[in-house]
Formats: sequence, structure tokens, C-alpha cells
Amino acid sequence: MHTTASDGRLTPAELVVRADAAGLTTISVTDHDTVAALAETTVAAKPKGIRVISGIEITAVDHGRDVHMQGYFFDPASATLGALNLAALCKELEAIGRAQTTAKADSLLIAIEQEYTQVEEALKAEL
Repeated sequence: MHTTASDGRLTPAELVVRADAAGLTTISVTDHDTVAALAETTVAAKPKGIRVISGIEITAVDHGRDVHMQGYFFDPASATLGALNLAALCKELEAIGRAQTTAKADSLLIAIEQEYTQVEEALKAEL
């Protein structure tokens, strides 16, 4: 399932409401290249008794073709996962710079700073 954290139409809370209405007891949010909605989904699901499995849909490119891989049951607070997300954000910022535009630059810089802080904290916890 995707949320507004990637290309979904529902917020994490709205997705949980729909899952509950459908009688689901276990769900996994697999947004594209982010786990940004996982915490909010888990918080919204807990009072409804819905189990949330960590998930992500990782986009890779193979010979010019997009390949989408699903990942499940990982630690979303992992420093490794955070570092991968940080690298993706930096690549996105680089692309904006190469295009000589400032669109989204401010929000990307904020996201990079937040992700860096999370990775730093995760590394301290893992060591």
C-alpha cells in the first residue's frame, strides 16, 4: 500500500481507516523509496488493533528500466536505511542544482538535515 509519502492518495491515517473498514488486521505500507509514513501508520493502527509490518518499495534501474523491489520486516530506524535515504535526498538536491533551479531546494535541505540527524542518532545507538 502507498500513502501520500510517495504516490498514494491517502494519508497514513486515512489508509488505516480504510484498512479497518475492510476488516484487515495486518497491513504494510510500501511507499516508494521512503519509510516516512511508517511511524504515523503504526500509531494510527495501534488503537484499531491492526498490525503494521515495516515495508518499502525500492526503485532501482537495470539497463535503463525501472525495477521495483519490495522489502519487508526491516528495522526502519536502521542507520544503514537512513544513510541510503540520505544519499537519495542528496542526489535529488544535486539534480536540482544541475538543472539550475531552486524549486524544492529549501524543503530538500530541511529533509537532508533531519535525515542526517536521524542517521547520526541511529549510528550512536547501534555502536
